[in-house]
Amino acid sequence: MWNLNSRTLFFSISLFLSLTVFANSGIYVGGHFRRDRTVTVPTLKASGFTYVILFNIQVEPNGDLTTDGETICRDGKYVFGNTQPHYVDDVNALRQGMTSIRRVESCIGGWGSKSYDNIKALVIAQGTGPTSILYKNFKALKDTLPVIEAINNDDEHTYNVASATAFHVMLYDLGFKTTLAPYMNKSFWQSLATSVNNQRPGAVDRILIQCYDGGANNNPKDWNINNIELHSGLLHFNTTATITTKMQEWKANSTTKGGFLWVYNANDFNLKNYAAAINTVFGGGEVVNVDKMKPHITAYTEKNYQGKAVNFEVGKHYNYGILAQNFPDKALQSVRLSPGFRIDLYATDNCTGVYTTIRESVNDVSSVHTGTVSSWNVRTEGLTTFASKRLYIRNRKSRLYVTLAAQNLSSGVEVQQKTFDGSLSQRWLFAHLGDGAYRLNNRLSSKSLQAQNANEADNATFIQDVYSSGMHQRFLLLPSATDGFYKIIVMHSLKYLAVANDEPNSNIVQTTNAAAEAGDWELIDESAAAVDALSAVSLKLYPNPATDYLSISTDHRIVARTEITDMHGRVIQTDMSGSNFLNIQQLNNGLYCCRIWLAGETKPYVLKFSVLK
Repeated sequence: MWNLNSRTLFFSISLFLSLTVFANSGIYVGGHFRRDRTVTVPTLKASGFTYVILFNIQVEPNGDLTTDGETICRDGKYVFGNTQPHYVDDVNALRQGMTSIRRVESCIGGWGSKSYDNIKALVIAQGTGPTSILYKNFKALKDTLPVIEAINNDDEHTYNVASATAFHVMLYDLGFKTTLAPYMNKSFWQSLATSVNNQRPGAVDRILIQCYDGGANNNPKDWNINNIELHSGLLHFNTTATITTKMQEWKANSTTKGGFLWVYNANDFNLKNYAAAINTVFGGGEVVNVDKMKPHITAYTEKNYQGKAVNFEVGKHYNYGILAQNFPDKALQSVRLSPGFRIDLYATDNCTGVYTTIRESVNDVSSVHTGTVSSWNVRTEGLTTFASKRLYIRNRKSRLYVTLAAQNLSSGVEVQQKTFDGSLSQRWLFAHLGDGAYRLNNRLSSKSLQAQNANEADNATFIQDVYSSGMHQRFLLLPSATDGFYKIIVMHSLKYLAVANDEPNSNIVQTTNAAAEAGDWELIDESAAAVDALSAVSLKLYPNPATDYLSISTDHRIVARTEITDMHGRVIQTDMSGSNFLNIQQLNNGLYCCRIWLAGETKPYVLKFSVLK
């Protein structure tokens, strides 16, 4: 491919968890994306193309990632925002709202590019471990846009299997899949695909054979590499009729499953017409709301979770809707369910009649459902026992409470973990939305807990805002492996509500780690009796009965001061040192109360103990 002398596009985005919706028609996109951003973004979203390859990243001799002389990542940091402040938002917009784009990739290479020469030298000099500059800079790219899906390899002259394998294995471990864009030298691409997939099965998931320019004489039937999905490409300068004819020929006489065009870099042709020329042959191209493709369940066309895979979110999916997401008619053979979800399978369309309910992943649908499946209803199935309850939410690991960062009614206020103060800012109404899904409304502001900016990444933070029915404002409750605690799943990301650390005033975040204690929560009724009971559980005095000394267990919280009183409330001794160790040698046998003030709290906890000498 030509290395465009323009500001070129390089990043890619997709749904988190590598959304696997089938994509048939693709287009390489040049720097026109940035030059005319207010036109190109909506044009691409409405085009009917189902994937975009953003051209291109250059890897410099020192490991910098650049495009058209502007630096993308340097020294392990994303710096492109200094010169292209709208870029991240524009790329993310391709996969938001109404769009035909299901997958976006980023290309490295092109005719005349020295990127793979530089990659080879850097791999030899530094390797690909966490201390190497390649690792640091591509990690910075991944961290900046954590849902980037794949890197397209357009190496057109280096052809070194060893360094390219090491590089793409590193990319896979950072979260990038690989697609290959050959136009010659099949033996190299065969070796590279085999070598990478032997080390990381499935890392190379698509071959894009160039049938234009230097590859004009290529016949796709000669480019079946390890049965990896093959897409065949043409120049956009061809007529739409020629494109359709060629694609039909390739589909009939080779393993071609989709087609692509080079290159969208000016408004000199109608994207919709050219996408339609490919979609006429391979299908796809519907403009749909990508929020309908959250992986609450994943449907497969073959048993054992093989074949074409398509994600579906909560809701009823009729036959026409299933087809619109490129899942073949009556083809369901196996299904994976995310925790907290179920699927009702119907033999008839429109989710009517008798149905079969599946509550866990099934590798053979025929083992639980007789006949074909024409429609289905994806539903949440969390605990319903907390409906309409007003609760404190306390973390198992930190022993701290989910709290508004400030006594503030405004949208956008951060939600953090704090020591107990009993205020309304620590109380939450669990408003049941049905089938065990909840919105969590703060009792002070009446606003809802939500993931900030609908971020799907690990460690994304939470704020309060007006409820808008977004998936990032809906939660599922499931029992934890530890009795008495619960997991809280955020529906937009399918991750777990957690704490970032044990420190007061630190953020509430989300995590993929389902087993972490930081994601275990105790739900406590806001009544005073329940809070008193909580105090007795979280604070302990021992030994009890005591003789000469008394210890206070605070679950890592800090004691500010203590008082010991008799049963008439008379203060016998006071300790302002904040010690967890009290000398009670002067106390006589009897029953006493210990009043304990914890750091940051204004009210004491009161625990009883006895002295027996």
